[in-house]
Amino acid sequence: MPDNADLYPSSSPQADLPEAEGVPPEGQGADAGALDDLLAVMRPEHQALFRMALVAYDANSLDTARRLTLQILAQDDHAAPAWLLLSYIEPNWYDQMQCAENALAVAPDLEDARLRVQQVKEQYLPASIGRPYSVIPAVKEAHREAMERYFREGALEAAVDPLDDPNQCPYCGVINGPRRKACSNCHKSLRRLRPVVPDPSGALRMAWMLNFGAVVMVCLQLLTPLIWAWYIRLPDRGFVDVIFDQYTAVVIAGPVRQVMTPALFLLLLGVGVLRVVLLIVAQVALRFRFAWGYYFGMGLFGFEAVWALFAAGVQWTGVIIAGLSALVAAGGFMSLIMAAENFPVVWERYRVQPDKRLKSARAHWDKGREYQRAGMWALALAEYRAAVAAAPNRADYYKSLGIGYNRLGYLDRALRALEQTQRLDPTDLEVATLVERLRAQMQAAGRQVIVPLQPQGDVPPQESGQQQS
Repeated sequence: MPDNADLYPSSSPQADLPEAEGVPPEGQGADAGALDDLLAVMRPEHQALFRMALVAYDANSLDTARRLTLQILAQDDHAAPAWLLLSYIEPNWYDQMQCAENALAVAPDLEDARLRVQQVKEQYLPASIGRPYSVIPAVKEAHREAMERYFREGALEAAVDPLDDPNQCPYCGVINGPRRKACSNCHKSLRRLRPVVPDPSGALRMAWMLNFGAVVMVCLQLLTPLIWAWYIRLPDRGFVDVIFDQYTAVVIAGPVRQVMTPALFLLLLGVGVLRVVLLIVAQVALRFRFAWGYYFGMGLFGFEAVWALFAAGVQWTGVIIAGLSALVAAGGFMSLIMAAENFPVVWERYRVQPDKRLKSARAHWDKGREYQRAGMWALALAEYRAAVAAAPNRADYYKSLGIGYNRLGYLDRALRALEQTQRLDPTDLEVATLVERLRAQMQAAGRQVIVPLQPQGDVPPQESGQQQS
């Protein structure tokens, strides 16, 4: 089956045909009342796409307008406003005429469709110019097989699709603004803790080394009270006094003799031992990448930097040791900030899209079932779509896809997916029951259900029927 590029080749003879004159049903300058009249005959879920298509047409983005319009028709081939707009987009006269007639056929009371048919007839060109036929099926004669042949399933994936919006709620599929933290429909959280990277990053390894360096620097800071304790026990301090009074000793260890007292000695020794113990605990927590260890390590590094500067300011230690301690602690703090991806501490918005790390259809399907068990139907549907795209001949994948579509309210797509499941596995009685229930549900909701042709193909189109509720 040809794709859209084959249906609309840019170098085909139809490019020589002049485009239809006039403006689309709701082009620039149209009043709001006429737009409301058109939207009134469309399904609510297609109105936003139709508005987008009109905006794209007004901006002369015909390819975008065509994709949006074809997406609407792929879901509902009786959307008269979409056929009407497509009659202005198609460059081939025969396609324009067929689209206008389709609009009039499905909505005989739509005045814009009647006027468009008349307008296109007045622009008739000789059949020898361009392509003398239309590739678009006629709605009044078409049955499901013909429409599926034209609006193939892959066209939905190529067009602008609400299911492609990563800002959907992972549970109910409603699109929310990128700044929302809870869904506006189901009120469930739209955020999760980002999964940690499997292997420690370079920043985390640096934090480990700097944590060890902080332990070393605390031990060096303990030299000041320890040296003082040794000093007061000396019987003859003359030579030692000369050393302690040297500028180098004061810069490294501080003015030991002038500031140290027995009470201060006990304070510095006790605080120093406690800091060493806490740094060892932080090292273990960082190694095992506990969430609390991340915050504990950052707080401890911050305390170490402040303590070193404070101790230097009151001369409890030397400037050199205090400066080095502050640098090591600041480096550890910055390393942990950059190593946040290694811990379950970063909140992120759910992105409803298939996991790109999965390499097989079965992996996508298994992931979808995992999401389904958690009630995250939009994420499950994203994985099921990826599984079907990778393995289009698996009935179980189509079955899961149909169930997911149905759960999120895409009844047309659910019916198509389940019917494909029936074609691939006619022995699945559960799917047959689901199809019948879905058709009854759609008819009860006032939606049109087109019964597929029999496999033998011996039912004439006019007898295949289009059941209306």
